[in-house]
Amino acid sequence: MAKRETKADLRQQLAEVLLDRKRLRDDLETANRRLETLTWQATQDRDAAQDAIAEQASAESRERSLRGELEGQQELVVRLRRLEQELCRGKADLRQQLEAATQRSVEGCRQHQAERAEWRQERKILRSVIRMLAGRTE
Repeated sequence: MAKRETKADLRQQLAEVLLDRKRLRDDLETANRRLETLTWQATQDRDAAQDAIAEQASAESRERSLRGELEGQQELVVRLRRLEQELCRGKADLRQQLEAATQRSVEGCRQHQAERAEWRQERKILRSVIRMLAGRTE
């Protein structure tokens, strides 16, 4: 009887081992499926992280580019302001030169008018002298 019990015990143990083995196999399959899911999720997360890193790098590049453009525009504004100041100074200089030239021209015209008046007076005197001399010769 001891053999039967031993056989029965062995069969019982074998059944338990086989059941444990099935459970372990099921657990292994579940773990493998879970691992595949986690691997897929990790891949998705990695891809999303790489996309985010690329987007951030692109944004930083655009920011650097825009900063460069802004600095260039600021330099242009400074240069334009300098040119505007130079233009204003040039205009003032030209106004002064024009005023001086106008004054010289006005003075020249006055002098010329005075000379013409003097010549007219001299011509009148000469005509009078010529008439007087012409009247004596007759």
